Parts: sequence; C-alpha cells; structure tokens
Amino acid sequence: MHLLDTDTLSYFFKRQWSVAAHLHRVQGNQIALAGFASGRQERQIGRMGKALAGIGERAHRPVDQLIARTALANALTPITRNTREFSRVRGLNLENWFDTAALPLS
Repeated sequence: MHLLDTDTLSYFFKRQWSVAAHLHRVQGNQIALAGFASGRQERQIGRMGKALAGIGERAHRPVDQLIARTALANALTPITRNTREFSRVRGLNLENWFDTAALPLS
C-alpha cells in the first residue's frame, strides 16, 4: 500500500505527468493520503517527535516524522520526492514517482 506525501499530490495537481502515470497504475484502495497540519498541529507533532527521539534515525521536520512513523506502523510505502529527508528513517521503503517514469501498462 502507498502513502502519498503532500508533495506528490501537489505534483499531480500541477500536471507533473510522471506522478499521474504512476497513480493510474495503482488501485484506489492501495493509496493512503498523508494529511497536512496547521502551525499549531505541527508544534504538537514536534513535541511528539521529541518524545520519539530515542527510536533510531528520524526525519527532521515534525510533519515528516509523523508521516514516516505512520508508514512504518502500517507497513506503507511513502511516495515522495523528498527522499533525502525520509531516507534518514531506517526501515522505510521509499518511492519517488516524480523523478521516475512509470512503466507502460501491458
């Protein structure tokens, strides 16, 4: 199952067709969306991240930490162009649909 980071959704709506091509290859029930947070929510998420600080490497931004932890807890594959940030988290199987072309449907 795939967890779409908000950047992936942005690229889809900006008509970055490599993202759209990938999305068309995945069944709708195999896609989860990462929500976004307001400033207050992001601060709360930051406090949660500090509480989790002892658990291995982690992403720097609190929202990215939450997305990474959600993916790990639910065996999801994060789909993001922000691979530099998410690659700091051990155990994540990342995909970057922006920079990779989808294979043609057979």
